[in-house]
Amino acid sequence: SDTWEWDGASWTQMSPPTSPPPMDFAALAYHPGRQRVLLFGGSAPQAIYNDTWEWDGTTWTQVAIGVPSGRGGDGMAYDSARARTVVFGGRFGTVYYADTWEWDGAAWTQMATSGPSARYELAMGYDAARQRSLLFGGYFFDTTARYYADTWEWNGTAWAQVATTGPSARKSPAAAYDAARDRTVLFGGY
Repeated sequence: SDTWEWDGASWTQMSPPTSPPPMDFAALAYHPGRQRVLLFGGSAPQAIYNDTWEWDGTTWTQVAIGVPSGRGGDGMAYDSARARTVVFGGRFGTVYYADTWEWDGAAWTQMATSGPSARYELAMGYDAARQRSLLFGGYFFDTTARYYADTWEWNGTAWAQVATTGPSARKSPAAAYDAARDRTVLFGGY
């Protein structure tokens, strides 16, 4: 449950008075208007979390619990045009989610239950030039493992599939928006 900050030259371990519990598969995004980093969900060997935390540079504060349902491996992106943090998907044990939630700085609202199929370990980012949250890939397992190679955009109201060709199917890639070139960059995955 350690917290680190990068200043452009080196990492510094922070010593907040409170912290979220130790976890992996949590989602994290920065909200510039609130000047806070938002953390949601995550898992540990004996737990799945459904709490929401904010980091202000000094301390973590728990700001919500209970909604959305607990999950790990969900995708998260900050929509700067609408000042909302968007969360999609994730997994709790054998339950995979295909729901979309938005955080307005005070509460979570479920926005959609249709769009991309249920999955976890997907990549999300926000395309500021097109004002869309972008989702790529992910993983689903019931009796067979399924890796996805589809690309979707969330406009704040609905999901639309926008590409059927591109990178190969994978889980756990990383994505970020390059504002200088108006491009979303995808790297790695399994």
